[in-house]
Order: sequence, then structure tokens, then C-alpha cells
Amino acid sequence: MALLKIIHPTSFRSNALHPLKIACLILLSLLLTSCFDSEEDKQKLSEKHLMQSASYLEQGQFGAAMIEARNAIKNSPQAPEGHIALAKCFIALGNHKSAIMQLEQISPEANSDYILTLAEAYIARGKYKSANIMLSGNTKLLQSVNPYQYQILKGNAEAGLGKLSEAINRYKKARSLEPSKAEPKLRLAEIYIMQNEQGPAQEMIDSLLEENSGEADVTLFQAKLALKEKNLEKGEKLLTAALTQMPTTDIMTPKRARVISALAEVLTRLGRSADALIYTRSIAKAYPGAQNIKNQYDEAVTLYKDGKLDKAEAVLIALLKETPGHEKAGQLLGIINYFQGDLDEAEYYFNENIDPEISSNAEKQVVALTSLRLNKPEDVLKILGSGIQSSKDPSNLTLYGLAKLSSGEQEEGIGYLRKALEIAPEKTHIYLVLANYFNNATPSQPDKALAEIQRAYKAVPDDAIIHEALVRQQLMMGNSEGAETTVTRVLSKYPKKYSSYLLAGQLSQFKGKTADALNHYQQALALAPSNSAAALKVAQSQYFLRQWQEAFDSYKKVIELQPEKIEGYKGLLSSANAMNKSDSAVSFIEQQNAKTPNVTAYIAVALDSIRRGDYTAAESYRDKANDISENNPTVQKLSAAIWYAKAKQAKDSENYKDAKQFALKGLQLDSDSPLLLTLLAESEIKAEQYEQAAQVIEQIKETNEILGLHLQGDLNNAQKYFASALDSYEKAWDKQPSDLLGFKIYHLLGTSGHKEKAEKFLDTWVEALPNAVRARTTRSAIYIQQGQLKAAQSDLEAGLVTAPNSPVMLNNLAWIYQQLNDSRALTVAERAYKLAPGDANILDTYGWILAQSGQNDRAIPILEKALEKQPDNEEIKKHLDAAKTAH
Repeated sequence: MALLKIIHPTSFRSNALHPLKIACLILLSLLLTSCFDSEEDKQKLSEKHLMQSASYLEQGQFGAAMIEARNAIKNSPQAPEGHIALAKCFIALGNHKSAIMQLEQISPEANSDYILTLAEAYIARGKYKSANIMLSGNTKLLQSVNPYQYQILKGNAEAGLGKLSEAINRYKKARSLEPSKAEPKLRLAEIYIMQNEQGPAQEMIDSLLEENSGEADVTLFQAKLALKEKNLEKGEKLLTAALTQMPTTDIMTPKRARVISALAEVLTRLGRSADALIYTRSIAKAYPGAQNIKNQYDEAVTLYKDGKLDKAEAVLIALLKETPGHEKAGQLLGIINYFQGDLDEAEYYFNENIDPEISSNAEKQVVALTSLRLNKPEDVLKILGSGIQSSKDPSNLTLYGLAKLSSGEQEEGIGYLRKALEIAPEKTHIYLVLANYFNNATPSQPDKALAEIQRAYKAVPDDAIIHEALVRQQLMMGNSEGAETTVTRVLSKYPKKYSSYLLAGQLSQFKGKTADALNHYQQALALAPSNSAAALKVAQSQYFLRQWQEAFDSYKKVIELQPEKIEGYKGLLSSANAMNKSDSAVSFIEQQNAKTPNVTAYIAVALDSIRRGDYTAAESYRDKANDISENNPTVQKLSAAIWYAKAKQAKDSENYKDAKQFALKGLQLDSDSPLLLTLLAESEIKAEQYEQAAQVIEQIKETNEILGLHLQGDLNNAQKYFASALDSYEKAWDKQPSDLLGFKIYHLLGTSGHKEKAEKFLDTWVEALPNAVRARTTRSAIYIQQGQLKAAQSDLEAGLVTAPNSPVMLNNLAWIYQQLNDSRALTVAERAYKLAPGDANILDTYGWILAQSGQNDRAIPILEKALEKQPDNEEIKKHLDAAKTAH
């Protein structure tokens, strides 16, 4: 074997440059760059690109024209001419949105070409109001520079706004300025035909045929008239002629595509399908993939109409990935996200794809509703503000009124809601909107809320939603007798309506009579076997009564009726878990998914796995859900939920390092999650990494100021800066009160020696959040300590309207009933016991009430269980001894 000769590096001739040579070359390069980059040269180069762009555009070479326009922008980014040139290319290709976006990023002063081009783009996109305002604001300049174009565009804008007499005057002025031009005569002819003014219309047509024959736009106008008269042969000849008269371009313009499409349709109707196919294929060739995009969108629409939102969402996401500017797909995706409760995503897609000026009223209402639910009333006022004073649309007036109320403009807000009711008195939900406002006002005004609901009841006495609202209001105000009367009246008047029995069931449930509630719900389901609400109430009541197998079977029925909703799956899994048969629920879900794949089902199993701490199983079912609907945002949020559960477990175990790591992984999937952001900041605080916590909180403030202030208070509190903590909490409270913030402010005031302020704030807390559980529970506890049992009773009863299954409130209310010799004590105590059978205090209350009612045989084992949990509790010992003695 031959040996390879080893060549020493020194045997090569060195090509390395001397350091001095390198320095000289760098200096020369910089000097040359400086020369070529001078502003004067850049301007000259830009002007050259602009001339070439204009030349290419005139020749119909749009690709080259756009390249040259972009080169001009690159050399002179602040100069308007390059942007105008590019916008003109976009307009010619029908991409008016891009033209507007290109021009709106600059704002040159007194540039007539810029104003006219932007106005043209606005008009082409249907933004007639914007165009009209822009043109009117620059009348003097435009009249002096290009009066003809000004009159044409002003006429187009006014015609678009329905101001036809003004438009006619504009077109007449334009015609007088340029008598040989076809456009003003075409516009006048179109308006006269629309107004059925045959004489003036014919005069314009004759003038066009005499003076402008052979122009593509005129020939197209003739073709439209021929087709309107159903003269297909003449229409076909004219359309063919128009095609030959139109300039040849490197990219097919939308105008040419419309002519070809119309010609293909006419040829098909004439029975010349072979000729039609030639034209159809030419469009397909010019717009490759267009039919596939249309098919994808149509598929998404069908899935949406069928209620298969997850599948429709997946199709639309794929479509937008392929065609990012597809506005209709973006709009539909926004609507789907809205219905799925993902308001941030909905808002994103609406902002990208819906322009309030040119959107339908329905689209604007969905966007406004999304903004309102995101607590952005200023956006609603902006979206709906135009023309609201003269609006006769009750939905617009309602949304606008709500936005005014949210902005603190009470009088105006109520005024718009009243106006909506004047126009549409049957829109009784507006009364309920007003009632909700009065209930949540500061201070709360429940009497006014009740008056609004009663007005609604008077207007539509058979409305089940109003019945429910009336009963809830009566219960919240402590008028249980009134609620009983209302339910009895409804049952008597409407014995064949399932909703009557649902209402009766809800009242029985509130009173703690779950067995009676179940009976009512079963009657409702018998009257409406396919009603998912009734089926769910039956299943939930059976679960509460520990009828596990019955609940399991009933939840199957719920899933059958509502396979896309998660409640049925959650209940099925919980019932199976109670029987130690979780496999049976999973097996049923797997069988259902084998027939019809369902993302929601696997999400439910994953969430149940998270609850049980089985993160491996959760990830497995997450993957199965992802296989059904890849890139589904809900599945992505599930992944974030898994990381949150892991992070919380680590934090609770004081493993703050892992907690932070897991939280950050979750935030990669859901960057704005308040839960994950809070957990990350809390982990830093608990680990006493205060500087890191402060940095995290500052970042949170950038996107969520209220949460940031709340966490800032937590940080200050941990560092024992109590005054600063209180200041941060109060700032967050002023922006958006919450039950948790209220508790922290109250607790901090109390522990820092401000007892009177704490008690005063407690009233403020309840007034600001009358439905808040923690507020009612805290104040009722103070009342109990002060011996004001009736006041405590009122607070707890009101709180239970919002949270009927709160074991703490039920337990405390049962104790109060016992002290007041109220017969409801035992029923309410039993409800608390069934909800929290392992709580020593609840066991004690229930056991002692049983003993007091003479049921010592039942009381003793319950009190013994309470004592096992708290062996040093003297009060429980005393109760147990008394029960045994009496027994």
C-alpha cells in the first residue's frame, strides 16, 4: 500500500494579507460605501427606479413595476413617491387593502398624488366615508393640481355614500373639464339607469358610442346592457371585444378575470361548453390554487354551520397558513374563537380582517361584543359610534349603551338602552342587561334591578329566561316567599313547558331539596327528551345525591345530546371515579371516538388525568386530541394547563426551581396566561428571589397592568412593605375590583392595625361585588362574631344564589338557622356535609344539628368522625358527649 505524503503547512505559499493591507482595504471599502450612499445619489437612484416603475406599469408589467417601486422605497424610505408607485401597482391588481396599508404608513404634507391615490384605494375597497373626508379636507389643493381627477373621485365617494344628486353634479363638472373622457359619462349613465331616467341615460349612451367607441370600459358597459336584456349572443360578442381592447399584462388583473369569468358563463348558457372551458382554464392558470382555496373555505363554512367548530377551525388555520391574506377565512376564524370563548384570539382575527367602515352590521356587532367582553368599551364606542345618534338598530344601541356604562357614563348608557327598548320593546334581554347593571353598580341597587325584571315580565310573561331572572333576583334579595310564589305561578300557567320544571328544580336545589329538584328535572326531560340542559341537570342532581351509576348513565345521555360540550365527559369521568371505575368511562369515550373522533372528549380525559396528578396520561390524551385536530388552539392551551399543573405541584412542594421551569414552558404555549404568569411571579416571591420577581412583574405589567399591580402588592407584602403593598392592591382594585383583591386589601388593613378602615372597606367590597362569595362569607363571619345573625343570614343567602354549592356558606347558614330555630337548618347542614364530608367543622355542625333534632343514632358516628379529624377540639367533644348521653 502506497504511503500518503505528508505535506507540511509551510510548503504552501501563504495567501494571507498583511494586517496593514487589510486595514487599507477596509478603509477603502468604507470610503466607497460612503460615496455610493450619499443622499444625493440615493435620490437620483430612487428617481430612476420611479421612472422605470411608471414605465413598466404603463406597459402592464406589474411584477417589474413593483420591484422598481420597492427599490425606490429602499433608497428613499421617507419619500412618498415610492410608496405611491407601489400602491398604484396594488390598486391595478385589485389588492386595495395592501395599497391602503402601504400609503397609511406615511403621511406626507400637501402631496396631491398621495391623496388621490389613497382616495382611489379607499373607494375601491368601499371606504367611501374615509375617501370623502380626505378629499373634502384637501379640496383647494386638488382643485388647483388635478381638478378632473378630484371631481371623479369625489363623485365616486358620494355615489358610494348614496348621495346620488351630489355625485351627478361632480360627474358633470368632470365632463366639462374633460369632454372626451369616457368615465364621467359612464358614471352618469349608470346612475340614470339606476334611477330609471331613460332620457338622460340614453343621451349618455349615445355620447359614449359616438365619442368613445372601442374603449374597453365602454364596450363592457354595452355588454352589461345586452346581458341585462338577456341578449346572450350580443353580450358574448361585446365581452370578447372588450377582452381584445384591454391591455395585455404579465399578471392577470381582477378586471380581466371578471370579464373572462362572465364570458365563460355566457358561453356555457349558449351551450358552447368547450369554448367556456378554455376561458375557465385561463383563470385557473392565472390563479393557481384558487379553486382549492375556495374549496377549503367552503368546507370550513359547512363544518361551522354543522356545529363542528374544532374541525372548521383546523381547516381555516391551514388555509390562512397557505393564504395569509384571506379575509373571509380570518373573519370566520375570529367568530369561531369567539364562540369557543377565546376572546383574545377572536379579537386578533377581527382586528386583522374586519374594517368597521366596510363591514356588515352583524360583523361589527360581533367585534363590538368581543371588545365589550374583553373590557375594552372604548373600542366599542369607536366601532359603533358612526351614525349611532340616528341608529334604529336595537342591537347596536344596546352594545353602545353597555359600552357607555362600562366607561362610567351611566346616564348616557341607560339612555341608549332605553332608546333600544323604545324601538324594540320585545327585546326583553335589554331589561335584564339593565337589571344586571343595577345589581353590580356601586353601591348595588337591587330594587331598581327588580323593577327592570318586572317590566320585562310584564312585556313578555311567558319568557323562561325572565322567569329565571325574577326568581334569582327575589332569592338574592332574601325574598324566598316571593320566589316560591313566582315558581308556583309559572308551573300553574305553563304546565306543559319543560322550562317551568327546570325553574322549579333550581328553586328546590337552592332550598337544599336535591331529591325534589331531581324530580322536577326529570319531568322537564320527559317533556323535552332532547333538551341538553334538562339532561345535564338530571345527571348533576344524581351525582350530588351519590347515585353514581344513575349519574353515569345520565351523563352518557348528555354526551349523546351535546358531544362537542365538555360537561358531559367531565361528569361521566367523575361518576366513574366515585365508583372506582374510571376505566369504564375512558372505555366508553374511546368507543365513541372510534366512531366519531372528538377533540373535546380527549381533552376531558386529559383534564381528569391532570386532576389525578397523572401527567403522563394527560400528555397521552393531549397527543390523541392533537392527532384529531392538529394545531388546535384549545389543545395548545391544554398543553399549557399540563405545565401549569406540574408547576403548581412543584410550587406546593416548595420546589421553586422546577416550578419556575415548568411555568416558563407553559408560557411558551400560552404567553398571556394569568395563571402561569401569577405562578411564575409567586414562585420567585416564595423563593425570596425578590429582584427576579420584580423583573417578572414589570414584564407582566406591559401586557396586563391589573395583574401586574396585584402581584406587585404580593411582592411588597412578602418584603413587609405593607404601605406599598396596600397602594398596589388599591390601584389594581380601582381599575378592576375582584374578590381576591378585596380579601387581600381587607386582610392587610386588618393586620396592619387599621381595623376601622378594614370594616369600612368590607362594605365597599360587598357593594362593588355583590355576588362575590369571599366578600359575603367574610362579612357574614364578622356579623356572626357581633351577634348580628339576621344580617349574616342575609349575606349568606345572597351569596348562595351565586354559589349554591359553597360548603362553607352552607355550613355557616345552617348554624345560623339552628341558632334562630329555623327548620331549614338540618337540610342546609346536610347539603354542606354532602359537598365536604371530610371537613371537621362541617361534620360537627351537621352532627350537632342531627343531635339537637333527636337523631342521635345518626349524629354520633358523624361527630366521632369530626373528633378523629380534630381530636383536641373541645366543642366537638362536648357535642359528642351530649349526643351519647341523650342516646
